[in-house]
Amino acid sequence: MKIKKTFTLIIVSSMILLLSWQNQMIVNTRASTQNSFLPVLNADPMIVIDEDSDFSIYPGYGNESHPYIISGFDIEVPTGDDIGINITGTTMHFEIRNNDLSATTVGYIAISIIDVSPNTAKVSNNNIQGFHAGVYGENAEGIIIEENICLWIGDTNFRLINSPHARIEKNDLYKINPPELHERSSIESSLQESLDELFFGMYLEHCSDSNITGNYMDLDSNSVIYGGGITVFYSDRVLIDENIVRNIRIEITSYEYPEVGGIYLNDVSYATIYNNTVEKTEKNSLHVVESDNILISNNTFSESERYGINLVSTTNTNITYNTIQQHPSFGIMIPSGSSNTRIHHNHFINNNIGSSQASDSGTNNVWYDPLSMQGNWWNDWSGGDYVIGGSAGSLDIYPLGEPIVVPEFSQQQSIIYLSLIFSAIILTSTIIRKKRKK
Repeated sequence: MKIKKTFTLIIVSSMILLLSWQNQMIVNTRASTQNSFLPVLNADPMIVIDEDSDFSIYPGYGNESHPYIISGFDIEVPTGDDIGINITGTTMHFEIRNNDLSATTVGYIAISIIDVSPNTAKVSNNNIQGFHAGVYGENAEGIIIEENICLWIGDTNFRLINSPHARIEKNDLYKINPPELHERSSIESSLQESLDELFFGMYLEHCSDSNITGNYMDLDSNSVIYGGGITVFYSDRVLIDENIVRNIRIEITSYEYPEVGGIYLNDVSYATIYNNTVEKTEKNSLHVVESDNILISNNTFSESERYGINLVSTTNTNITYNTIQQHPSFGIMIPSGSSNTRIHHNHFINNNIGSSQASDSGTNNVWYDPLSMQGNWWNDWSGGDYVIGGSAGSLDIYPLGEPIVVPEFSQQQSIIYLSLIFSAIILTSTIIRKKRKK
């Protein structure tokens, strides 16, 4: 009997110990899981991640709903060769947010993201100051850059290469510095050469299907920029809407270049420039080169140094419901080599005072809407046809007698409206061709 009791006691004690050990393991596992969401305070002041396992010290799981979070760091880089946060070759989802990045002298890049899997990178709510480039992305498809503040950037606030489906939204960008003021980096690379050659507020190259929306760019009278405010090269189906771009000018003689603008497109197809405000910029408010099927609508372009809109070797452009005002030269300039432009329902106010407010030396450009038989409002119109300058001999045969009310659209209505405009371009072109054959 005694033996039975002893044996039973041993069994019960063992079970209690086993359950206690299991419970402790569960507690430890839970604690480990919970701790994975706590901020890491002992990471290096400059962050380098070049494989997925490097994310393990940051909170998150690396999936779409729980990305790794790099947050709360105050990073100050010591030299012009340094990158604040450098992420390369990863497949996990991550977000860089709520960090302060600055440079002791002038840093190289605040945040660099290269060769990451599609739709995995997000950069949000960071304060960036004193770098050659704020955010550099290459082969970063679907990258999101939103609600960041950039100040005193040396070359380019945001530079994206081969990164389609990018979203750049609601960022505040201030002050671009002359490159002569910077101690140039000793890095020898194609990227460094690229940064040395071009200076932009925002630059996208090979970034089709991207949206640039709701950004505020005020580079003020002490800033210098070469290239353009919002600049897009070699991309299709780009939306640029609800941005404010102002006070961009050049003071560097060696970098003087006539074909720049507050918004600058080069070799772009099916872009929509919608509801932006561009004012007091270097050379042109909007400059478009070797592009096609561009819709320019509901924008305000004013007081830039040269032209309001300059179209170079560009075809199938539709320009409607814009206010184009107070440019010392033409409100719209269409040189030879550009064709099939439709310009109607725009306000032209005090451009090229004393002469025609627009110039057309291209082919098959129409300065009115033949369907509604309405043209543009010219504040200097005194009756009859409005004569357009340039060698094409163009006329607005339906000038409007009073300013028009620019329609306001919701986002869904805007998409429908833009689709209708592109359909109208095709229909109008057909009508004009038929008339000319008769």
